[in-house]
Amino acid sequence: MAIVVAIGLIVSASASMWLWNAEQQRARRALDGSTEVLAGSITNAISDAIDRLAAVGGLFESSEDVTRDEFRRFVENLGSLSGLEGLGYMPLISGEDLDAFTAEIRESIPDYTVFEVDRSGERIPVGERSEYAPAQWFEPFDAFGRPHGFDSLSEPNRAAGIETARHT
Repeated sequence: MAIVVAIGLIVSASASMWLWNAEQQRARRALDGSTEVLAGSITNAISDAIDRLAAVGGLFESSEDVTRDEFRRFVENLGSLSGLEGLGYMPLISGEDLDAFTAEIRESIPDYTVFEVDRSGERIPVGERSEYAPAQWFEPFDAFGRPHGFDSLSEPNRAAGIETARHT
């Protein structure tokens, strides 16, 4: 009788191990499949964002002067900005041209000011530099508390990204 019980325990343990391994493999395959789907979704979202950014670049390359209304209509016609909070344009402006640039933008956004952000997140006037990259147009207009005028070169990580893009 002890031998029958021992054999029963061995068979039960073996069957349990086999079922456990089979379940682990099934779970691993399901996870791998989910991971592939997620990776594909991320890849597609990045590709869509790059396409939209390229389209914005094309708009500015094909026009001498893109107005705020033209930019708004263009972004609206792009359709859903899935994965993006908004689209903006930030030209590089020399320090000597900053006042003239600001005056021109104030024709369509009267309270437009080029600013940076202090450590507490408050908007402050930009310091004097040789170059600026202020947000000229951004859609949706009220996204992020109206980022129009934010100087991306005032933030080290963004400035590094701009430098990389400039040399690419």
